[in-house]
Amino acid sequence: MKEKWISVLDELPPLGERVLVCFSGGGFVCEAWRAINRWHRYDGYDIEDDIDDVVSHWMFMPKAPESYLLH
Repeated sequence: MKEKWISVLDELPPLGERVLVCFSGGGFVCEAWRAINRWHRYDGYDIEDDIDDVVSHWMFMPKAPESYLLH
């Protein structure tokens, strides 16, 4: 399955799942997760308090190629 950006107007990720997000202003992508009515950066900070922009799109975290997985 190829990862693709999904508009937050079309669908939201499951609560608590780490995803990649991009913002309406463009040019910035980060790892984040969603709580009820709030987005949080990977380190727990509230995105709305930290970044003066809103999440416009998200995508599931890309899968690592098999060759990168430890055995």
